[in-house]
Amino acid sequence: MPPPLSYAIPSFHPAAFDDLARPLARLRALGFRWVTFTPAWTVSGDAAPRLAAHRTPPLGKLARAVARAAGHGFHVRLEPHLEWECTLSGGPYRWRRDLVFAPAREENASAGLVVGPLTGILAAAAAMFPERRFVLTLGSELDESLLALAQGPGGWEELPKQARASAPRLAFSQKINHDAFIRRGGALPARARRFLAALDHAAISFYPPLRLDRPRSWWREDTRARHVAEAAEAFALAAAKIAEPARAIAPLAVGEFGLGSADVSAPWRFNCPDPGAIAEVRRKYYLGFLEFLRGSGGLFAAGPATFWTAGHFDVLGVLPGGENFRDEGIEAAVGGYNSAIIGE
Repeated sequence: MPPPLSYAIPSFHPAAFDDLARPLARLRALGFRWVTFTPAWTVSGDAAPRLAAHRTPPLGKLARAVARAAGHGFHVRLEPHLEWECTLSGGPYRWRRDLVFAPAREENASAGLVVGPLTGILAAAAAMFPERRFVLTLGSELDESLLALAQGPGGWEELPKQARASAPRLAFSQKINHDAFIRRGGALPARARRFLAALDHAAISFYPPLRLDRPRSWWREDTRARHVAEAAEAFALAAAKIAEPARAIAPLAVGEFGLGSADVSAPWRFNCPDPGAIAEVRRKYYLGFLEFLRGSGGLFAAGPATFWTAGHFDVLGVLPGGENFRDEGIEAAVGGYNSAIIGE
């Protein structure tokens, strides 16, 4: 069966989750039954990364946001992001994939500062709302850290055991980049494989280059069923390459997807000064992705497929300031997709 959809509500400032009434109402009206909160911790220092929570809501606010979403009928995924401080403060851009640290080591304290408190928040919500499902992403797009230190003391393989001991009702995941397996030919360290196999599922940050040999004029044509079908086929080919080495290790989900520019060969790029100018490109991309999910044969059915939504990625105009990015064609397709799978 095709997976349900989730919508990310990210945080880059302490008040990010203060006003959830409109976003949750909009998502509910569109048929969403999952929401993903992404609290963001900042990191500084290479040799011994130091974590800080000054750019994300306090834990009490996060707990209230989770309870509020569950009370409105949503299943909840909590997905902490670790972001380089220089990236968020306007300095040199650095990507979290290159962070290298041992999360369960006392001196690093990410297990105690991030995973432990978030596990507690979800465990409390699960006790209050036993009919809801709750997922915690232990780490998001931290491939180099996972592969470099899964074998050492305090590595990632210790986190699932620690988390399950305190919260057996929760599901646990790890989000990995779309090329993490491909770049290494599927040859992951044994303990990294055991870590992923110990999770409920692995979530793919799904931004593969979309290989669709069509001229720019094709992408700017009014979107028709034939365009959507071709885009869906291109997604299926990309997914097969990603999934082949990964699904032997753990069940899979799409942890994040979206289009940040008109360049479908690099959908992760954040460059869209005028969303209206590339409306048909975005429409083909997102409608093709939904069509791919429908026909994926359960390949990514282990968890919800989550829209990334920062800035102009907010194609449904759900978040504050996102109305200018809203695409009614994508909105209608999302509503239809959700209607078809309600109750699954």
